[in-house]
Amino acid sequence: CTGASGGGLNTLYVAAIDERIRVAIPVVYATSFREFLGTRHNHCPCNHLPGLAGYADMGDIAALIAPRPLLLLTAKQDSSFTVRGAQEASAEALPAYRAYGREETLQLREFDCGHDYNQPMREALYGFVQEHLNGEGDGSPTAEPALALEPPDSPALRCFESGHVPPTAATVRSLARQDAAALRDRLPPVGGADRAALREVLGWPAGALPAATPEPVSGDSRPGDPEKLLLRTADGVALPGLLLRAGAEA
Repeated sequence: CTGASGGGLNTLYVAAIDERIRVAIPVVYATSFREFLGTRHNHCPCNHLPGLAGYADMGDIAALIAPRPLLLLTAKQDSSFTVRGAQEASAEALPAYRAYGREETLQLREFDCGHDYNQPMREALYGFVQEHLNGEGDGSPTAEPALALEPPDSPALRCFESGHVPPTAATVRSLARQDAAALRDRLPPVGGADRAALREVLGWPAGALPAATPEPVSGDSRPGDPEKLLLRTADGVALPGLLLRAGAEA
C-alpha cells in the first residue's frame, strides 16, 4: 500500500489497522505533530485525524504496523512534512520493530526534492516491494520502465463524471464545520464561562490549563480577519490559533 501526501495518510492509517496490508510505503506524509505545528503552515483538515494528538503521535501509529515492512519516503525541500518530522516518527516507531527483532524492515529514505512522488522515489518503492513481497533483490532501487501517463485533465482520473464535487455531497470541510458548530453550541454563555465546562468541550484532561505565551504570526490579512497566533507553552509545545476580536465580522 502506498500513496503521497493525503495518500500517505491513507497508507499509514489503513496499514496500522488492517494486517492484510503486507507492506506500507507512506510518502511525504509521516511526521511528528510537534514538528508539523512548528512549521506554522495552514493546512487542510483532510490530512489529520481529529483528536488523535491527545492520545498518540504519528510515530505511535507507525509502530502499530510492526513487524510488517514500512518504508517512509521524505523530501528535503518539503516545508510542511519535513525530513526532521519523518526522522522523529521513524525513531518513535523503532522500539516496536526492535521488540519483534525486525528492525531492518523499518526504513527511512530522504530525497532532494519538494512535496512529490517522483521517479527516484518510485524506484525506491519498487525495490522495497520486490524484496519484501517477492523475496527478490536486496531492496535497492529498481529502474522504472517507460510509462505512458494519463494527461492531468483525462476523464479517467476524475472521481466524478463532471470533474467537480456535487453540490449536495458532504466534504471534509463541511463535516469539519458541522463538528465545529456542534462544539460551539456546547460552550457556556460568555457571561458565565465555566472552566470545567470549557475543558469538557475541548477534551482537556483534568488539572490546570497550561499557561501559553501568544506570538503573532506575520502574514497578509484584511481588516476584520482573525489574527494568526502561535501559543507556545512552557514545555515548548507550539499550538496555532486564531484571535477574532469582539465586534469583528467573521
